[in-house]
Amino acid sequence: MIQDFLQFVSLNLNGRIKFIENLLKSKGIFYIKTQKYIYIPSKEKKVLLDAHIDIVGPLKKVFYKDGIFYGSGVSDNLGNVFALLNLLKRSKINLKKYSLFFPFDEEEEGKAPYLLNPKEKYILVFEPTNLEVWNKNLGAFEFEIELFGESTHGAYIPKKDSIKEALKILDIFKNFVKKLKRIDKYAHLNIISFLGGHRNIYNHPEKVYLRFEILTSWKIKKNFFFYILEKEGLSNFKKFFKEYDEGFKINIKDFPINFKSFKQGICRSWTNAHAYYNLKKKPLVFGLGNLRYAHTKYEKLSLRELKDGIKTFEKLFSK
Repeated sequence: MIQDFLQFVSLNLNGRIKFIENLLKSKGIFYIKTQKYIYIPSKEKKVLLDAHIDIVGPLKKVFYKDGIFYGSGVSDNLGNVFALLNLLKRSKINLKKYSLFFPFDEEEEGKAPYLLNPKEKYILVFEPTNLEVWNKNLGAFEFEIELFGESTHGAYIPKKDSIKEALKILDIFKNFVKKLKRIDKYAHLNIISFLGGHRNIYNHPEKVYLRFEILTSWKIKKNFFFYILEKEGLSNFKKFFKEYDEGFKINIKDFPINFKSFKQGICRSWTNAHAYYNLKKKPLVFGLGNLRYAHTKYEKLSLRELKDGIKTFEKLFSK
């Protein structure tokens, strides 16, 4: 299993697509392929298992040491994909009951769920959750701002300092979030990017790029968010609003898979679950691996996590 997983994760996106196709052809499994996804429809078309096969950023070298896999994608999301493929290879997944969906892209650029617009009502979106079931999804209201100032030698005070302007805006939204917390304990300011200046050039930068989001619970909808923004006198920032995902909550009892024995949690990140929710489906987020290390140079997945995940998936999806 170690070498098989290393081989799969080390493939580029096209290699992963071919790997999946070759497996399906060898097993005689019917599938539909487009430029955005591979879809294996079930007879019932009631439950869809979604596992995206791309990774974020360039592929960092994948290696195995002391029981742990390191490298890009080992946790998000190729560990889950490999586990599902392992079940397919061993004919341990009920393809009459469960449809499978392998989108080629995810994150904020993910379009595959909308292109598929599945007939399945219940969706299980595979992400690293430590095998917890995340039925609560936080929303995110994202802002993107470019700030321009005067570029001067570092020893001079610019007439307009782009970095200080960015810090002022962050202070404004820190205060905004403090007030928002009074009605939503999950409200949180998340700074995604703060870019400006150069480590080797001693000057004040002409431009700063600032990107941040305000995370909220499923209680805060878009119209209410903008109402509060305007109430606090911040309506001028609406022009910098980039995109949003409203939070939502799914009742696990309504889901046709028995998750009573699994720990429940909250999804703090954008996933395909938001897309399915927008399509009026009932999505849960679930999978092996730890999201905390995803997209970082410390991304890792233990062999034990992989094996436990495969065993868990088999118990859930083989019947």
